[in-house]
Amino acid sequence: MATRTKAAHKIEEPREQIQSRPNSGDKDLLARMFAKHDVRETSYHLLAPRIDLHLCDDPGLGRSEMPQLANGGALQVTLVSMQADLFPYHKASNDRRHWRGYREAATPHSQWLSQALSTFCTTLLETLDPRPLTPSAK
Repeated sequence: MATRTKAAHKIEEPREQIQSRPNSGDKDLLARMFAKHDVRETSYHLLAPRIDLHLCDDPGLGRSEMPQLANGGALQVTLVSMQADLFPYHKASNDRRHWRGYREAATPHSQWLSQALSTFCTTLLETLDPRPLTPSAK
């Protein structure tokens, strides 16, 4: 329960910090530098310039039972310039402008988020009750 309370506090914390910040017109250099480099929320980042993944299947009777791989096989996957960012306490509907390098897509995240949620709910309801909806007789 303490973890949930801490997470809820962290979710609300950035909003409170933004509201309590002094005006950006402050002449104080230290205040401007702090505001520029302030960590507004917990985040984790992975930057990988290149990842090479090699998958090999030895010839003969091995783990693979596929006839096409009787003589062995190999697969190489190369990922170039991979970046992953995780903001564990950020609500999906909140603003993202303070994220480093974030650019709003052609479709705003709030729009595709509501579309995805709507699609999920429709799929869930159809799975739970696959009968087609018909008007009820009064």
